[in-house]
Amino acid sequence: MKKTFFGFFILIFCAYSSGNAQEFTYSLGIKGGVNYSLGGHIIEGAPNDDPRGPQYDAQSKIGYLGGVFAQANLGRLFLRPEITYASIKTGYEFPLAETEHKVTKFDIPVLLGYNIIGPLDIYAGPVYSNISTSNIIVDPNGEESRVVVQSSPGVNLHAGIKFDLGRFEIDFRYERTLDAPDDLHTSHDFDPVTPMEDGTTTYYGVGRTTIEDPRIHQVILAVSFKIFGNDFESNRGRRGGDWCY
Repeated sequence: MKKTFFGFFILIFCAYSSGNAQEFTYSLGIKGGVNYSLGGHIIEGAPNDDPRGPQYDAQSKIGYLGGVFAQANLGRLFLRPEITYASIKTGYEFPLAETEHKVTKFDIPVLLGYNIIGPLDIYAGPVYSNISTSNIIVDPNGEESRVVVQSSPGVNLHAGIKFDLGRFEIDFRYERTLDAPDDLHTSHDFDPVTPMEDGTTTYYGVGRTTIEDPRIHQVILAVSFKIFGNDFESNRGRRGGDWCY
């Protein structure tokens, strides 16, 4: 599946390049931005419990990302591989307190895009994702956490738009995590079974829970800066003379 995704995009780009080599421009640079998490839910009770308890949906939070990119332009078509590091967070609001799910990962998107008009581009493509950490906090002081199992490495999808403003770009995209939920179930105990020092026996107001879908999708806003290349030089870009930078 991974080889099919990446091979398909490269094949399209190479086929297009055969008649447009004279229009080739490129750029290399850095990028950084913020992400807004979406998705995920927890259900109270062990996987085989019947009936199950209430469902708690993940609360969206803001994280960050940074990385590098390269872009090769052939006329209006472009191929853009990237390498990024992302820190992502969601929260679960239980009856007595909120807990956090934190994920860090490295992504390698390979994006195929098209220049619509002037500075406006659209693009989509597969993302090779490797999760470094995926932990959920199980005590209010944040001193203890448990690993949330996720398929890693895996392939996700990116789709978005960007505005090319010479050396700078503004990029808005959506990431969809594709791992099957049935492969991601994990169970955790949030409330202790023995009394704490203050005599209470609960942190969050839930006991055994099952993380039925830990997948975190993202909305990403990033700014890129081109350090090297020739597609940002005055009137030498792929977009034509009426859109000067």
